[in-house]
Amino acid sequence: MRSIEAEGNTDDIAGLGFNRDTVRGGAGIAWRPGGGLFEWRAGYAGTFHYFENANFRNLDNLQHEVSTRGRWRFLPRSALLFDTSYTFIRYTSSQSPQPSGDALRSRIGFHGLVTYHLALLGMVGWATSFYQPSNRALAPRQYDSLIANAEARWFLQSRPSLDSTTITSGISSVAVGYSRSFSNSYYGSFYQRDRGYLEFDMFVVGAVAAGLGFGVSRIAFPQVIEADGTDHEPFAQARIDGRMFAEYRITETFGVNATLLYDQINSPLPPVAIEDLNYSRWQAYVGARLFW
Repeated sequence: MRSIEAEGNTDDIAGLGFNRDTVRGGAGIAWRPGGGLFEWRAGYAGTFHYFENANFRNLDNLQHEVSTRGRWRFLPRSALLFDTSYTFIRYTSSQSPQPSGDALRSRIGFHGLVTYHLALLGMVGWATSFYQPSNRALAPRQYDSLIANAEARWFLQSRPSLDSTTITSGISSVAVGYSRSFSNSYYGSFYQRDRGYLEFDMFVVGAVAAGLGFGVSRIAFPQVIEADGTDHEPFAQARIDGRMFAEYRITETFGVNATLLYDQINSPLPPVAIEDLNYSRWQAYVGARLFW
């Protein structure tokens, strides 16, 4: 994946900015005894983030993640869920201003069809970071708090089972939800994100799939203390995001699609004097998909 992200100053009208490339690969195993009533998966994924601008090559990092997740169906249309992951975050440059560290996330929850039309999902857990201090990097701050997901989804046609509930399943739906998470950050150690969203997915005449989505987030950054002692106060941003998707299935196994994305950041006074963190961005994609 290639991500385009400009710097927040006038010197980067069309420059490299924070453009970066991400390569990810992994493998896993799955076990489904009892005819699929219980399902357990475990695996590994490696992710490398590479910054194209030489000025930011000291932010290149490699992440190793080991994870496990599972599902136990205790009723025909209900299931208990669990997942746990441990991530090793390592910056490849010995001169990186960012601290390397680890992150642990674990959740447990419920997914069930309350009626043939209404599905509920709820997951709650805890996440903890273990960033390591060093002489060259900023003083790390640790995340140690709740993570959660909640969603209510209404199927316009009756849904008889818990299996796939996306537009690829051929059943139109409307969903409202909330998520709370934390991620590694290139400003400070991490950021926390609280997001509410509304989605509409549909599948019509056996060949056209479409989706609309809208979300509002609060992104919070902790206090940052640089290696030289410079102190930046914590701050939060408001973010708006939108998604439009359409796909036409030429055959039962091949389709062409288009995606339009929008996101906007509204930030208070910048914590870094030379940066303006407010922006709005449009992204457009066309693609093809092969599935069976």
